[in-house]
Parts: sequence; structure tokens; C-alpha cells
Amino acid sequence: MGMIVSGRVEVYSVALDGKDVQLNALTAGECFGVCNLMASAELETVLRCGEETEVLYIPKAVLLSCMEQDAGLAMRYAALCNRKLQFLLRRIELLTMQSCRGRLIAHLLEQQDEKGVVRLAGSREDLARRLGVSRAALFRELSALQSMGAAAVDGNSIRIQDRPLLEELL
Repeated sequence: MGMIVSGRVEVYSVALDGKDVQLNALTAGECFGVCNLMASAELETVLRCGEETEVLYIPKAVLLSCMEQDAGLAMRYAALCNRKLQFLLRRIELLTMQSCRGRLIAHLLEQQDEKGVVRLAGSREDLARRLGVSRAALFRELSALQSMGAAAVDGNSIRIQDRPLLEELL
């Protein structure tokens, strides 16, 4: 298992046709390789560093031994697995949406902060890859949402201006 000490790691799933879809962007304090801990066969994951990154690797045997001795640690691991499963279920829902607009709106509603602002972890091209849509389609939908007054784009942030309208469009 790996824990991000500093930097950012992007996690990708690669389909049989070779197309990759970004599943997540992990930052300091977040972990990857969680699903491999109890499995006999390892699940292949594609990781890319979005910037200079430092990772702490914890060998499987060491982590398992610690969990056998500390029930609290085992419970925290189970809670982490639960959060990862819920996240992946939401990503599956997002990626199975047919329209670019639906994917974009769902992402904006899920990622907004308390002020209704979504800060992009990378570029808009990275967002298109994360949503599994073309760059042109993403730019077209962002422009449409701005024209409707539902959202405002400013650099690497998107402000939700009309949440009820976005929910209706979704």
C-alpha cells in the first residue's frame, strides 16, 4: 500500500481497447493499493504523478501484522475500504451517464465547496479525461452552462451560480 506524503497521484483505469479514464486524483494523506491488501492476486492500477510526488510504501506483510495486533487499526482500514467503495460507486454512476453535460454537472455538484466553487486539480484537459469526454465536448458544455447563467468559469475554478438549474438539467 502506498500513502501520498506530498504531491499528487492520478489513478487510471485502462479498458481493453487501451483507452484510459482517470478515476481519482490523490493528494497528501491519501492511500492507494488498498484493495490489494487482502487479495491473493494483485489488481493492476495505472498511476501517474501530476507533479513531483513523495510516496511512503508500507509492505503488505507489515500492514497485515499490525492489523492483527491492533483491532482499532483493522477497523480504520475497514472504514477506509468503505469510503473507497462508495467513491468508486459514485464514479461508476458518473461514467455510465450518456451525456457529457450530465457527467459535468454531476461532477460539479459533487466537488463544489461550501461556497459553490469547484477548484480543478489540473487543467481542463485533465477534467475531460477524468470525465471520460472529449476536450471539445467539455469546453462546449462549460460554455453552454455559462450562457445559461448556471456556472462561471475563471481559470482553474468553476463557480456554481444556479444550483437548482443544474439539478434540473441533470
